[in-house]
Amino acid sequence: MLLRTTALLQRKVRKPDAFTILRRRFFKRFFLPTSHIIYHHATGQKGKFQFSKMNRARRPELKKYMDKRVLLRLNGGRVCQGILRGYDPFMNLVVDQVMEEGPKGEKHALGMVVIRGNSIVLIEAMERIIVPRTDVY
Repeated sequence: MLLRTTALLQRKVRKPDAFTILRRRFFKRFFLPTSHIIYHHATGQKGKFQFSKMNRARRPELKKYMDKRVLLRLNGGRVCQGILRGYDPFMNLVVDQVMEEGPKGEKHALGMVVIRGNSIVLIEAMERIIVPRTDVY
């Protein structure tokens, strides 16, 4: 055991030869994903290879539909109509006074429900939505 540890201590670290340097440059240039290179927004200069952080889920822009009657088309051909009371970043909706229309046209009153966001196909306003214009001087 003593012989082996002294042999490891005496081993010299070699400098890489020209071929090894070229191989490393080639790998960095062609095999590292360019989407992870950070560019400066003003100068456009490349920075170090860094992995970007995942973006957080943003809130959907449903403020203009709040407290308005909306029609929701869901997966599986379901259609619901009610008053939008709330939502979250995953587009889960809280809808009040819900009327669900069945496939044969029958209607069922459900009251207040929470609808999971990934099952929503379409949101349609049943009332007029007034959005203030910001481009008027």
